[in-house]
Amino acid sequence: MINPQVRINRLDNLKAYKGRVCIDADVDRRVVLPFGTPHDVEEHIKEIVLELGSKEIRARIRS
Repeated sequence: MINPQVRINRLDNLKAYKGRVCIDADVDRRVVLPFGTPHDVEEHIKEIVLELGSKEIRARIRS
């Protein structure tokens, strides 16, 4: 399991790990949670799941 800071490491840099390791992703606490709308938070989470989750190994998301 790896715990990258998604906004710092960027999703495209983490795609190489998709389906190979469990990714313990954090919701963006610097911008999305404090300043985003509920829709922004939902879209951010969807983006993480679609980009990093797989049927074989799930992405875990927390704040």
